Amino acid sequence: MSADVVLHMRDIDKRFGGVHALRQFSFECVKGEVHVLMGENGAGKSTLLKILGGIYHADSGEVYLNGRQVEIANPLVAKALGITVIHQELSLCRNMTVAENIYRGQEPTKPPFNFVDFHRMNRQSQELLDRLNMSLTATTIVSELSIAQMQMVEIAGALSKDASIVVMDEPTASLTEREIKSLFETIATLKERGVTIIYVSHRLNETFVIRKIKAKPLNRIRCHRLEHKFMHTASYIDMRKLKSCRLRLRTERHKQSGNQRKCKRR
Repeated sequence: MSADVVLHMRDIDKRFGGVHALRQFSFECVKGEVHVLMGENGAGKSTLLKILGGIYHADSGEVYLNGRQVEIANPLVAKALGITVIHQELSLCRNMTVAENIYRGQEPTKPPFNFVDFHRMNRQSQELLDRLNMSLTATTIVSELSIAQMQMVEIAGALSKDASIVVMDEPTASLTEREIKSLFETIATLKERGVTIIYVSHRLNETFVIRKIKAKPLNRIRCHRLEHKFMHTASYIDMRKLKSCRLRLRTERHKQSGNQRKCKRR
């Protein structure tokens, strides 16, 4: 295992009754890298992320963080290890301010009675937002924000807890083109800060956009077949191979539809 590898998930296997959601799946992430995890709906992407976030427990497999094997028993353990998962369903309190959401559960206090120090919380939140180039005001009520801006608050909250790995599960599902552009700019800022990003999507066109964030030549892709689905993990992506994988996926679909038609005729 390379010294630059911060996360290595090896031979992860997960079943839900008779459904084999993940079959001996492995991948690794390098510090400060934008790692794209791709696959069709039902390929097991969200299941893998929930295992990483401590929501599900794998039936078998190992997780290594900075070369040390860890057991992620629950979401609190995941956060303590520096792993934050931003799910499609945002977990913000919409009647609270941006600052209150960023520091939720870890509000700064002031003696002697340990009341919440709102002045310091607002100041520190605004400093964090400014460092991330987010055009947000710490005292704004979250319900007044767009979906993209709410995602920015989730990201800022993750970094306030010193997250070294930020996982984004289908972050562009409900965003406009302008909001998607803003999200990618934030991803670029996180990459410059040395934060590892795991970006989950089933949209191939987003991979071409994320490719521009990279600082190194892209020359590798790994494909894993999961229950008649393809999941792609791409750290350095050769676009010709990516198109080849897409062609393989289409060929597989064509074969499956042909077999279904033959069965109906019989």
